[in-house]
Amino acid sequence: MEQNGTIIMTVRRIASYLGATAGALALALAPSIANAAGPFNHIEIGGVAVTSTGTTFTGTGVAPINATIPGFGTITCSSATAGGTVLPTTAKVTSLSLACPSIIPGTTVTIGVNTSSTKCPNGIVLTPTAGQTVDKMASAVPNYAGPYDLVTGSANFGSGATDNDKCVAVQFKIGSLVACSFKLYGTVPWTFNETPLATTPVSQRLNIAGNLTISSLSGACPGLSNGVQIALSVPLNITTASAPGVIDFVP
Repeated sequence: MEQNGTIIMTVRRIASYLGATAGALALALAPSIANAAGPFNHIEIGGVAVTSTGTTFTGTGVAPINATIPGFGTITCSSATAGGTVLPTTAKVTSLSLACPSIIPGTTVTIGVNTSSTKCPNGIVLTPTAGQTVDKMASAVPNYAGPYDLVTGSANFGSGATDNDKCVAVQFKIGSLVACSFKLYGTVPWTFNETPLATTPVSQRLNIAGNLTISSLSGACPGLSNGVQIALSVPLNITTASAPGVIDFVP
């Protein structure tokens, strides 16, 4: 009987040890399981999933902001501003303005995106690359612990099928007189670096860069023609209206 009791106690100790070991192992693995990488599923801000109403953001240009135009070379713009909305699985830029020197002597130039119910009604839609692998941040607040992803995608500036589906308007003016105007459309790549650049408030880097096509050319525009492609490179520091505001593309 004593031997049986000893055996029972030994079995209990082994079971207890195994249970404790399994529990410790589960705790050790929990963060890696919770933050396991996987295909992109949705967007979170400050650790909370973005709802269908979306969260607004603003963007400030970061040098160098460039426009490369065939026959004119690369034009360096002095500033850029943007605004838009982060949605559950995409984002859209509803305003974008560049301050650049004019390539037509004696004129000033305005380059911008302004959406309405009829003109570029969906804004510039930023769609993440399907199936790309992303991580959920270990801590979205308060220390913004990684891992941080470099997310890729495509930015749709309109198909060009109609005049209202060309999202960028360019005007060269002499005083208030428009001497030359055209629109730009197309789809270009973008990247979004989740690494916070600042924390009060949070800012992260969005870079939109690629070729857009000239269309709807009007007026005296020497050296320009429909179908010519302009290469834009617009890096933006993005800040959301939601505090603390760190944007995280998660599986």
